[in-house]
Amino acid sequence: MKVHLLPEEPAVAIRKIMETRRLIGDDKLLAVDLWGRWDPWPAAEAAQGFEEANVYWLEDTHLWDDPIGGLAFVGSRTSIPMAGGEREYTLYAWRDYMEVAKVKFLLPDTITGGGITQMKRVADLALAYHVRIVPHGASYPEFGTQVVAAVRNGFCMPVPPESSPVQTWSRLYREPLVIKDGYAEMPERPGLGMEFDEDFIARYQVE
Repeated sequence: MKVHLLPEEPAVAIRKIMETRRLIGDDKLLAVDLWGRWDPWPAAEAAQGFEEANVYWLEDTHLWDDPIGGLAFVGSRTSIPMAGGEREYTLYAWRDYMEVAKVKFLLPDTITGGGITQMKRVADLALAYHVRIVPHGASYPEFGTQVVAAVRNGFCMPVPPESSPVQTWSRLYREPLVIKDGYAEMPERPGLGMEFDEDFIARYQVE
């Protein structure tokens, strides 16, 4: 489970994460995403408080003007593993996330980052740093799941529930990606293995 937190007082954020942990129990992994909008000092203070909730990773801690430096700053002040990289699109930037920010989870976006072929390259690069790959793009998990399944260091693919009003992944295809008990059932047909639902596309097409 991943929780998103907008900038607020660290004490408030810590209470929310502690309550989340209480509600979901101790047997589930819990990740926290700060959406790249926090200043480094309160982010570090919040991170230290999140440790008691056994947070699995802390994502995009810092303001977008210095995402790598921000992750490095916060990461040096907490035992929680850092995660990031969803807004980057070159191997060189992702290298710096691992070299400088010391992330343990790299989050390249399959679409804006250059497609599945580029994701294979960045996964190979990350493997040399013992870093796991978690593709960004919960709105289009049919792409990221292909990456996770194809690389040795693939970890997981975030997926919003079908009930979410902002997602289309479960409606865009005639036979959408099947998620059962937390696992994706990989299609066996060529390519992504899915066929567009042309009626759905026509219904929402913008002229």
